[in-house]
Amino acid sequence: MLRRAVAYSVGNRCNLCLSYQRYVLTNCLRRDVRLLSNLAEKLDVLSDFSCHIKPLKSKSGSSGLGKIPNKQISEIISALRQNDLVRELAYEQGMSNKIFETCITKFQQYLVESSQLPEEIELTLNDIAIGQRSADDIFPYFLQHSQKIYPILMCFSDLQKISNLTNPAYWYPKAREMKRKIVFHAGPTNSGKTYEATQAFFQAEKGLYAAPLRLLATEIYKKCDEMGVPCDLITGEHQRFVNEDRSFCGHVACTVEMANLEQVYDSVVIDEIQLLRDEQRGYAWTRALLGLPSREVHVCGEPAAVNLVKQLAETCGDEFQVQSYERLTPLCFEDFALQSWREIEKGDCIIAFSRTSIFKVTAELEKLGVKYATIYGALPPATKIEQARVFNDPESGVDVLVASDAIGMGINLSIRRIIFYSMDKFTRNNAGILTKVKVPQHLALQIAGRAGRYGSAYDFGYVTAFGESTLRDFKEIASQPIGQVEKAGIAPTFDQLQMFAYHLPEYTLKNLIEIFNLIAQIDKNFFVCPSFEFKEIANLLEEIDLPLEAKFKFCIAPANVTKVPFLSSLMLKFAQSYSRGQAVRCEMIKKLIKWPIETPKTRAALDNLESVNEGLELYLWLSYRFPTIFDDQQNVTRLMIESSELIEEGLETLKLCNLNRGAAMKAKQETPRRRKKLSSSLKELKRQMYIEQKSNDQEEVAQIHESNSNKTEKQQTAIIGDAKSKAEKFDASHGDSWSALDPLNSAENNIAGRKLSTPMVMGKRKSDEEESH
Repeated sequence: MLRRAVAYSVGNRCNLCLSYQRYVLTNCLRRDVRLLSNLAEKLDVLSDFSCHIKPLKSKSGSSGLGKIPNKQISEIISALRQNDLVRELAYEQGMSNKIFETCITKFQQYLVESSQLPEEIELTLNDIAIGQRSADDIFPYFLQHSQKIYPILMCFSDLQKISNLTNPAYWYPKAREMKRKIVFHAGPTNSGKTYEATQAFFQAEKGLYAAPLRLLATEIYKKCDEMGVPCDLITGEHQRFVNEDRSFCGHVACTVEMANLEQVYDSVVIDEIQLLRDEQRGYAWTRALLGLPSREVHVCGEPAAVNLVKQLAETCGDEFQVQSYERLTPLCFEDFALQSWREIEKGDCIIAFSRTSIFKVTAELEKLGVKYATIYGALPPATKIEQARVFNDPESGVDVLVASDAIGMGINLSIRRIIFYSMDKFTRNNAGILTKVKVPQHLALQIAGRAGRYGSAYDFGYVTAFGESTLRDFKEIASQPIGQVEKAGIAPTFDQLQMFAYHLPEYTLKNLIEIFNLIAQIDKNFFVCPSFEFKEIANLLEEIDLPLEAKFKFCIAPANVTKVPFLSSLMLKFAQSYSRGQAVRCEMIKKLIKWPIETPKTRAALDNLESVNEGLELYLWLSYRFPTIFDDQQNVTRLMIESSELIEEGLETLKLCNLNRGAAMKAKQETPRRRKKLSSSLKELKRQMYIEQKSNDQEEVAQIHESNSNKTEKQQTAIIGDAKSKAEKFDASHGDSWSALDPLNSAENNIAGRKLSTPMVMGKRKSDEEESH
């Protein structure tokens, strides 16, 4: 409307009063002003395109009046800048104060540096200079120039229509054509809800199971195989089909992102439906819930999500039903926290929410010689399964599990007691900044519910914490009213971003997603997922020449490039290879990761190997999207299996090394105590021996004296001299400690001071000496 008004004003060379312009804008754009103003604040961080607007060079203007002096241009622009009404009008057009100043400075620079201006601008400037028109009349041309600097100001209404997400249910016409029945299986962890929901899936002629993790999808796939039910397995990194032509066999177990919305089903199961509130992946659950064309849709999850799912079912026109479940085994929150690691018992699972904390805990257990299993997110699925198997095996000798929140779902564990090491967790806020927050209630309760699993070795579960402060934090979190799931995540499709790119060809993919998230119109039941990793990968690949669709696929790859620098480098090399049309083979991967790799013997080496494994998973994910470039799937799969085995070996090696180190430290700490105890025992033994020997000596002296009473004085003197000589030799050979310990070592009892009538017998003392040795 503004552009038509401006064109009319210029074409008729009449003075379009500012009040009329304001009237047109406030009536036509009133409902968009607030949204556009918010956009203006965000546009401050975006690049302008003033570099594409070049001053026009010529000797004279086309109007024949000539260009007015630069001083008069500055005065006109100054008057425009100081007009509050102009600023208000600019704000309504999406210009914040900062953008307004930028645009008006660029406009003045354009007017000054151009020797030839468009006829309309030149005439308007001359009229203003001679006082026939107001400085406000240059505003339409200023607005046109600003829209060239910030193209989004010109096509905002079109972009707003593209990003209208107020009715996502109608994005899926095939599902809307059906009369669906949604059955919500609501219950806490360990209530049997998933078991009941999957029975309909097994019995259906055509069924789909959508899992939050590939481990759960694989578990259902194996159950189908055991029951003789043909089933396909489709995850981002692995796909197994019953039919050679990869056609649908009747049943499929998949991760929720891989659910096929074009296939019609009789029964589908969407597990952990409460995850539609997840900021990163929530859109996948919303897409599955709204878009799967099936006669029956069984969803399993927390009761907190019932109300939201019911509202979404009503918008779709679907029938809704709830089946509630109770926990199958009792769960007790203990009142006493652990104060020492010596209180750890068999069947305990210690929960830490970071790898650093996990290794701190394992270091303490190693000092005590406790054997443990470890499960955390960076481990490959096969390694997690193996660690779970070792912990569950009563014959393995492994009695304790140290884990992250990765055990919250997807792994069956025989846990007696959950012990929270801390209630702090690192997460990203709305700005994408990593911050430390308290563990959310739903996650804390889900993990706590893993204790005392039905059918395991423990039919009663316990929950406590390490340290009184941590236990207080847990009880405070657990005692809060159960928070309801209020909104479901949604995300833009590639088609929507492609239309954005048509209107904003100079903008990067990162800018496009930022603008989309900002101006998207959504219903009260939804939110737009922030897509931190998407934007990070988009920024990483900005300088690489890729088609928009290919770049979009790279950006949705499950690669944590912000946390794992190696993945950033690998992603960059993969994208460069795709840009050049160069196939990425296994041998190239081996060179990049410097294969073969030795078994990790340090934490740093284990970290590196885990990053390598994630890189191999990224290759497999890309191989299903770009099969002509990433075409060495078989060899890379074998390489990934080898790396997973190395990680398992590395974990065991680290445990063994650390256990030996812990035992050595323990022995080193106990050595001074043992030495002190041994020294005390040895002294006591020597004292007893010496006392006994002295008593024997006195008895023998008396006997000898009695038996030799008839000997001459000369003979007695010789015997005494011989005894003294032997006694001195004995004391010299045993040191001063013997005489120092002798309670009989006094002046009157000293051998040197006594007059013995018979020699000392050495046989008994020698025997005592041998026994002590």
